Amino acid sequence: MAIPSRTKLAEYFAQLQRIEETRSKKAEREIRKLYKEMLTDLQSFLGVEYAKYADDDALTYATLAQKGEYARFLEQVQAKVNGITPKVNRAITSAVQETYRTAYEGMVQAVSKAANDEELAKLLNGIHLTQAQVVKAAVNNPVAKLTLPTTLEKSRKQIVYNIKNTVTVGIMNGDRMSTMARKIKNDVEQNYRKAMLIARTEVHRVRETGHNDATTFIDKKIAEAESE
Repeated sequence: MAIPSRTKLAEYFAQLQRIEETRSKKAEREIRKLYKEMLTDLQSFLGVEYAKYADDDALTYATLAQKGEYARFLEQVQAKVNGITPKVNRAITSAVQETYRTAYEGMVQAVSKAANDEELAKLLNGIHLTQAQVVKAAVNNPVAKLTLPTTLEKSRKQIVYNIKNTVTVGIMNGDRMSTMARKIKNDVEQNYRKAMLIARTEVHRVRETGHNDATTFIDKKIAEAESE
């Protein structure tokens, strides 16, 4: 069975890396879009609430409580954050899963093409991973001892807490609309950066895992064929 050409393998591997990078950038654009939507939605909501209840552009707890609107106000803030974060989590999870699949199957295909060997190509043809295998490889993080869903849920709870706390303190202080909007923007941007870090870290990890798993699979298949 022919040994894959190092030059050809490097060429196909470079193509694979470009595909992986394109997928990652697409996921990052989606995450950025979702956080922009969250910020726009929150600031629009604040604008409406300030227009209705603010006194001299200042919104206070006393004013909202007097009108029986304080609890509803906080619930609306939390609902708007919760409306976006599941979409962010799905985008990150999907990117991680697809990165693993692309890395694994792409590596197998690269080796098959680089060898220019019909026997090897036939041996490695039709590689398909079950969804269970992809999910298991994608969400299991042996370094941090945390699964991806656990990490994302922790991040979701943190941004809900941060924004509710910012709004609560702002209302207690009677912040003006511009001050509240700026603080909310800072919270959203901080969480956006954290979400991007999670996405990039996990995508990089599963990319390497996919390549390594594919190499292990290829070695096993070749060894089995040669032992027959």
